[in-house]
Formats: sequence, C-alpha cells, structure tokens
Amino acid sequence: MADQAQQCPFCLIASNKIPTRKIYFDEVCQAFLDINPGTKGHLVLIPVKHVAGIHDLPDQELAHMSVIIKNLVLLQMQALGCDGVNVIYSLGGRAGQRSDHMIIHLIPRYKDDKVNIIWEPAKLSEDEFNMIFNTFKTAMQGGMPVKKEQKEKPPEVIKEDKKPEVIKQPKKEKVPGYW
Repeated sequence: MADQAQQCPFCLIASNKIPTRKIYFDEVCQAFLDINPGTKGHLVLIPVKHVAGIHDLPDQELAHMSVIIKNLVLLQMQALGCDGVNVIYSLGGRAGQRSDHMIIHLIPRYKDDKVNIIWEPAKLSEDEFNMIFNTFKTAMQGGMPVKKEQKEKPPEVIKEDKKPEVIKQPKKEKVPGYW
C-alpha cells in the first residue's frame, strides 16, 4: 500500500507534491478544483490517506467528510450562483471509478451545461422486487453489515493512461480550512 500511495497522483496532491488550487484542506481531507471540470467550479474531494473507497474509511473520518461535502456544496451555491450541485462518488470500475484513491466530485449545475447523468430505468417485476427486498432483509439480520477484516478482493478500477496535469501556483501559508 505504501508503494501504491507513492505512485498515486491523489496521494501526491495530498502531500503537496503536485500543486492544485486547493479550496479546503485539513488533516482528513482536501478539496480542490478539478483540472478537467464538468462545469465551472467543479471540485474534487479526497481523503488525505490512500483508501480505495468509503468502506476503507473509519466512520469518524467519513462523517467528517460528509460535513465538509455539505459545507462545500453551500460554498459552491453561494459563491457561484449555480442552480444545483451533483455529488458523485463511484466505487468500482463498473461504476466509473478511474483511480484506486477515493474521489468525490462536487459538480455545480447550470442551465444548459453539458453534464448528463442519466440512466434508463430497469424494468423489474413484482417478483424481482420482492427477491431483492428479501435478499437485503436477510443480509441485514442482526444489523447492518460491517467490513470484514479478512482480505477481500478490492474493487476493480479502470486505469487511465494520462498523467495528471501539473498546475503551478504561488506558495501559500498552510492554514487549515477555507482560503
């Protein structure tokens, strides 16, 4: 994992080895402008430590990141005057995860922007709905599932061959919080 983190562009961002336009940072997470934004003001929020997904984060850190998401969304709406914000998190290549570092996208939405998040609704029969419901009900007997400590197969990630764009910015004093 340490070698993986040394190669991870998001770990390099978190350790200030790749400069970004940081909007927020603390000891748990960092938010910065996406270099390939869906719309103006598109932010990326990452945990500082190298984790593949929310299942690898301690509950307290995940709760902290949830509060930061709420505050960043409010910041985007107030500062940019956008009409809404999509908060997008993907786990696994089939879901669109492209990095083995957890990433949450906060994409401001504007009239006539070019972001499309659509799917064709699945058509399920009453029996299929009942089967899925009963599967969840059985799986939750005794409470919500917890992460097993044994080695599990990590989610498959679709790797992109492009290297992150380095954006130079002036050095600023390291002060936790908003700038």
